[in-house]
Amino acid sequence: MRKDSTRFQELELIAKRSTAVSRFKGILVERDACLIELTRYVVLNPVRAGMREAPEQWPWSSYGAAIGASLAPSWLAVDALLSQFAASRKEARRRYRAFVFEGIG
Repeated sequence: MRKDSTRFQELELIAKRSTAVSRFKGILVERDACLIELTRYVVLNPVRAGMREAPEQWPWSSYGAAIGASLAPSWLAVDALLSQFAASRKEARRRYRAFVFEGIG
């Protein structure tokens, strides 16, 4: 009897893990337009969910680093994103910020 109970608990745990893992999906982004739209979608999620009033307030977002409000870790490809908006980093940050805030309205 104990063996069956333990096996049931193991199966229940596996099912819970599978459910959690299946919530997150990977997609292949093939066009730059899709990439920048996805960045806006991701950074605005905490705002749309009512968890923060502005995207730079979310501590786990790369948005602050992209707009220059915080330091970017060495592994974060901020320049690749900003290059989609302008050649100048200052202008790119301004345009990216405007692009993101257009998605709020």
